[in-house]
Amino acid sequence: MKNLGLLSALALIGCAVAAPPGGYPLSITEYYRDAKLDHFSSGGNSGTFKMRYLVDAQYWNPQSGPILFYAGNEGDIMGFYQNSGFMTTVLAPQYEGLIVFGEHRYFGKSFPFDKSVAFDKDHNQYLTVEQTMMDYNELIHEIRYQYGAMDKPCIVFGGSYGGMLASWLRMKFPQTFQGAYASSAPILYFQGTPGFKESAFGDVITQDYAKANANCPKIIQEGWGYINAIQKKLDPQELTDLSTIMNTCAPLKTSSDIDNLYNHLMNGFSYMAMTDYPYETSFLNPMPGNPVQVACDQLKDIVYPPPSSDSVKDSKGLPDRQKTVLQGLLNAANIYFNYKPPFKCTNTSDVDGTGQLDGAGWDVLACNQLAMPTTNGASSMFNVNDPFDYKAYSADCLKKYGLTPRYQWVWDFFGGLNVDLDFHSHSNIIFTNGDLDPWYTGGVTNPIKKNDKITVIFMTGSAHHLELRAPNDLDPVDVKNARTQIAAKIKEWCDEYFPPPPKPSAQQFIQ
Repeated sequence: MKNLGLLSALALIGCAVAAPPGGYPLSITEYYRDAKLDHFSSGGNSGTFKMRYLVDAQYWNPQSGPILFYAGNEGDIMGFYQNSGFMTTVLAPQYEGLIVFGEHRYFGKSFPFDKSVAFDKDHNQYLTVEQTMMDYNELIHEIRYQYGAMDKPCIVFGGSYGGMLASWLRMKFPQTFQGAYASSAPILYFQGTPGFKESAFGDVITQDYAKANANCPKIIQEGWGYINAIQKKLDPQELTDLSTIMNTCAPLKTSSDIDNLYNHLMNGFSYMAMTDYPYETSFLNPMPGNPVQVACDQLKDIVYPPPSSDSVKDSKGLPDRQKTVLQGLLNAANIYFNYKPPFKCTNTSDVDGTGQLDGAGWDVLACNQLAMPTTNGASSMFNVNDPFDYKAYSADCLKKYGLTPRYQWVWDFFGGLNVDLDFHSHSNIIFTNGDLDPWYTGGVTNPIKKNDKITVIFMTGSAHHLELRAPNDLDPVDVKNARTQIAAKIKEWCDEYFPPPPKPSAQQFIQ
């Protein structure tokens, strides 16, 4: 909008201004392109599918503005656009950038096959990291041509898996992406990382809840103990009691049903820790500000440790103490699942609990190149399942998707086992992480030795890619400072690639 006058002026003086069919999109606009299904093994004769992408040129200065590109991850691309306000509402107007969001194949509206079969073993072979990276590489080539921006820098953004893609795109295609901002990108959370703990993710979640209330994770853990005992016995009355307390959409009858209940609730607690933002959001599910604290508040009136009298059972079914703790467990989890709008029952078939993200597509990636061994150790508030059972996980992936996880693929393709050596020659990458985010345990959190071209920022009080979101008065100081540092670094990259015109001297003004 602000550059309408500039575009008109360029046309009046005879400057050629390239534009896509239909002209410049002056608000976020949806487009589709024909993307190759197979970039590598088709002998140049690949079929295509419709890949969705978004463009917004309302702030763009075609004479000097950069391309600001978000590398879509595991979900509908509009959801990432709505939750990347630092990029779209701060940096784009500040640097007069062209906003582009690319949707990841097999997610959102960018499915090569019908969704009903896309993830099965006969159709999932094209859902890979390198195929996706080529989609984005070619998309930016097309954008540069359509918008006459062949000489303009492109900065790639991403959060979480999108942040992983952003950093990897800069590493593999530096000629296309002149810089990368990788927010909360766990690019080191893979088998074999020196000093890596498979239980680190769960440990941080537990610490987050303990910060809210020291007894909170202990009461949650107590609740799991009661659920485990019910699962072991499968007493009909206890199953009925548990179904009633948990308000399940269907009665709990089998051990598998209880596994689903546990995983559903566990994932809710995990996602609250990841997205423990200081203000109300709806990124995954609608949640209040500081959801971990609000969840723990649901348990604050439960006495801990439990009085010995509460363990006495004098009738059929569950004792009062167990009912109280289990009800508190559900109330706490519902801060994630049922904040608003209210749902009528607990849907245990929603095992992943990913909300707006797509767990099915991610599961395929995690059974192939992105197998990230995550467990819960002895200090976790969840059921202990440490160490990771590689054999069982591989067998499950083979059964579900016909895939065998490549646990070492990331090291072979991008490096990172020795970060200081493997990333020594890389440049123009920003890695950000926050101490509330359990994924920081697999992120780049220490400066790369002898390489000041990679910027590492670690923030206190920050959850999963909080600083990528639009600024908010409630943001921690570290987050506000990080945005200032990121903006300055991106300007430095852009000026290096496309130097701004020299400012007129005082003498030139006099003349």
